[in-house]
Amino acid sequence: MQKGEAEAAEIFRESPEHLRDYTILKGVNSYAALGRYYLANETTVPEELYEYMDLDALGCRYEDEHPGVFIGSDYVQYPPQKQEMKMK
Repeated sequence: MQKGEAEAAEIFRESPEHLRDYTILKGVNSYAALGRYYLANETTVPEELYEYMDLDALGCRYEDEHPGVFIGSDYVQYPPQKQEMKMK
């Protein structure tokens, strides 16, 4: 079983009611595809400039900011973590 498949199995087994909290990026199956997704959806960079970009590096950066896992031919983004700030 691949890493992504193992994580998916754990998600389905332990928290099926939380599946709606995950974001699935259909067809995003590599860091290059994740970088392309980032450029297309979160920037104003024209598509004709994508070939000059390091899509793998952009995909890794996107993953750093939006943790998830590649499962099959999709990227499954984990639910946002709620950060609690407490003052002492």
